[in-house]
Amino acid sequence: MLRLTRPAATTHDVPACHLNDDALLEIFSDVYGIAASNNSTCAILQLSRVCRRWRRLIHGCSHFWSHLQLNIHHPEVDLRAAYWLDRAGNRPLAIELYRSSSHLGSSDVKGLARLSSVLGRSVDRWSQLKIEADLHSIRALFDAFSGVAQALERLEVRLVPDASGPSCTAVLPIPFIRHPSPRDNGVRIDFQDCIPVFTPSFQPAVTSIAIASNFIYQMETIFHVFQSCPNLIDLSLNSPSKETKPYTLPHSLPHRLPTPPALGPIVSSPKSLEFLYLSRVIWTTSTVELLTSAFTASPSLSRVSLLNSSQVSPESLNDFNPQGISGTPIVLENVTEFRISGAPIVYPLLRRLTLPQVQVLELEHVPFDIAYNLISSSTCLTSVSLRHIGEPAHPSQCLTIPTLTSLELFNAPNFLDCVHAPQLNHLSLCTDKYERPSLGSLPEFVEHSRPGVLHTLRLEGVEIADDDLIQCLGMLPQLKDLALVECSISDTILHALETPSTKQSSRWLLPHLTAIELKDNDDMTPDGAIKFLKSRNRTSFFPTLVSGNAPPRVKGLLSFSTDESFGEFKSIQASRFPT
Repeated sequence: MLRLTRPAATTHDVPACHLNDDALLEIFSDVYGIAASNNSTCAILQLSRVCRRWRRLIHGCSHFWSHLQLNIHHPEVDLRAAYWLDRAGNRPLAIELYRSSSHLGSSDVKGLARLSSVLGRSVDRWSQLKIEADLHSIRALFDAFSGVAQALERLEVRLVPDASGPSCTAVLPIPFIRHPSPRDNGVRIDFQDCIPVFTPSFQPAVTSIAIASNFIYQMETIFHVFQSCPNLIDLSLNSPSKETKPYTLPHSLPHRLPTPPALGPIVSSPKSLEFLYLSRVIWTTSTVELLTSAFTASPSLSRVSLLNSSQVSPESLNDFNPQGISGTPIVLENVTEFRISGAPIVYPLLRRLTLPQVQVLELEHVPFDIAYNLISSSTCLTSVSLRHIGEPAHPSQCLTIPTLTSLELFNAPNFLDCVHAPQLNHLSLCTDKYERPSLGSLPEFVEHSRPGVLHTLRLEGVEIADDDLIQCLGMLPQLKDLALVECSISDTILHALETPSTKQSSRWLLPHLTAIELKDNDDMTPDGAIKFLKSRNRTSFFPTLVSGNAPPRVKGLLSFSTDESFGEFKSIQASRFPT
């Protein structure tokens, strides 16, 4: 019998072989892009080994070689760098230099010198430079990286601790040169545990600075950076907490400024500054001077955030000092977001502020008068959050805020009595459960504001009678999400929610409720919570859901500090909720 056999397939029968060079390169580029990670680097190299044609295409396309990732401890790192640079042609370069986790000792000085010599020839084409290494290696690299970095868009440095001990916040001179150009889009700076100092020609190109430190640094060093960059738009400082052991910069470091005086600004803030972010603030005279300079000399400032500051004594929140209002008023015309954790040293400055355009206002550890004045100075407020606000020194006129949609109060005594917010959508009232200071009359607030669009209500640690809360809920027909945590309430609230009230023509209390959180309330029991959830999730409701005569199902989050068992929990858990 004659057998017909199919000839073996050749490389010419593979569909990819019928694609022209441009089509293949486009596919490679779409799938793998530039070698921006170790995985994509390996993939590109593997593709180049498939056949001679693919090797020729990949090695001849500079697009795949413009992102260099180099381990500075590799014995042939300089040869690898030269290999990639030769194939990258004249493209802009993104360079990542890192120290291998297996090398915790001192760096190879000769190897770093060879690498710096190879990379230093292409400084003018660098678009991104990222270095993650020990301080000795970083300084050795930058000592050799002099040149015109005209194309640089991002500079990122991460200091890795030495084997001998933890790293410290250090000043790091950046030797790059930059020529003025109308097409310059600026440079973003991101440093960790080190503070950059730029050459005079490079300073105008810096538009964004982010510095994170695990060690305390001297504020005057930040002043120098702040002052030296006239076109700075975004300044972000993430400093250590007050418990961190301080580290003093050596006196021999260059560009060191004298200790700032106690009064008067020592720097001129960049007029272009738009965003100011300070995290874990340690309030000192220098910090206040930095703020004063930014507030008075930066008309473009639009967002200010100074959060997570050191704790403030309760006495200081009630220490109203009329002399603190002295000084020229400061109007921040363009600020739309203002967040601050205050301290007594900054109260005089805050009393000078006016925020006519602020929309989001978050205040913590400030006296009542400061919070009241800042709120009343705006006509655009949509969100207000007050935490640890002092007692009012005297009765204040009620503020009507027609634009306010979110209000959160945490230990802000009696502030609720000063606000009228008819468009409120979210209300959160929280107090310390051990002190439970009065936040004001919730029933009066609801009755006067009539927030008909309120969808979310959270009460935590609030002292309120059952009848008063039921009265409030009766005036909130659109409420969908209710949280009651550690409040002085009982099962009476849940009984009122279980069935329609005959006194109100069979109307349901909270007819649109879909979610409820109940946690450790004084006299609320698991049995009461189970009964309420069963009543709102009965299958007999389903035929009437279309006609709108019954409320929707309610999802519950329950937590009780009690030994009582949830005997009927499985019956609730097994019920299915409609999507």
